[in-house]
Amino acid sequence: MTSDGTAVEHVLADESGVGIPAPPRDPYAAGATPYRLAGRRLRHNYAALVFAALFLLVVILCLLAPVYARYIAHTGPNDQHITEVLNINGKSEDVVSVTGVPIGPTWHSSFFLGADSDGRDLAVRLLYGGRTSLAIGAMATAITIGLATALGLVAGYYRGWADGLISRVLDIVWAYPALLLAIALGVSLATGGITIGPISLSSGSIFVPTLVIGIVYVPYVARPIRGEVLALREREFVEAARALGATNLRIMVREILPNLSSTIVVFVALQLAHSIILEAALSYLGAGVQPPAASWGTLLAAGTPLFTVAPYLTLAPAALLVAACLGVNIFGDGLRDALDPRARVRAGR
Repeated sequence: MTSDGTAVEHVLADESGVGIPAPPRDPYAAGATPYRLAGRRLRHNYAALVFAALFLLVVILCLLAPVYARYIAHTGPNDQHITEVLNINGKSEDVVSVTGVPIGPTWHSSFFLGADSDGRDLAVRLLYGGRTSLAIGAMATAITIGLATALGLVAGYYRGWADGLISRVLDIVWAYPALLLAIALGVSLATGGITIGPISLSSGSIFVPTLVIGIVYVPYVARPIRGEVLALREREFVEAARALGATNLRIMVREILPNLSSTIVVFVALQLAHSIILEAALSYLGAGVQPPAASWGTLLAAGTPLFTVAPYLTLAPAALLVAACLGVNIFGDGLRDALDPRARVRAGR
């Protein structure tokens, strides 16, 4: 840069002394950290960013459920208005008709998306149900990732009898389809709850489906992590740490676990979508969240019998469920591509 602010192009001299322009700088040239390179790739994956914004929008709307219920709809998620009459465009309409058909979307502040068969505001229950579904999905994902990472680390690093024991237990869980196993566990726990020492969960607690979902998906994450640990334990940096006298625990936590971080981050995004879908399936079948608590699954179950006369009761929770799962799933795919060194998103081309 000269004193007058003009840019000066760097040149290289060939053997004859003639200046030649320097090659353009590669935005993915060596020297940048892997996470910085991944961030550059992800910033140019517009589909992943758009769907991440869609998922974030759903999360924000659900988090604002109490604000919407109190200041806009002026009703709670379980408040029934069966006998109330609304004035819609100068016409009086029952919230629930004498034949049991609820009012449809009014597009006003009250009953924006209509009411259910019990006269409860569908929009309010939809947002509160989203809070429940997202919370269960997030907690179940945390349980899955935590257990799978610990089991995969131990099995892959120690091998031998530890690997054999852990792998056989994972194989037993793996042998059953996740949905069928979750239904079996959910039904048995939903009827009587669960008691583990001083911890007692009632049959209607949202922690029951959270625990069920968190456990059934452990083999699907632990097995790939175990495979990566088996490869990492033979790398030079692990041998160097072992030669310096590092303990096995220190090697696993300080050397191997950081190299699993990119894999774990991708699994978090993808597993969150699977957990949300499984929660909706369990609640729809009566083995998850129990009424009158709202979740996207219970709303789908309540709206299905009235689909022919009130399709919005089913379409509204289905739309939010698809938007949330599709958003986090496609973002997870983009995140996986960004963290994969073999994937290259061309910048500005």
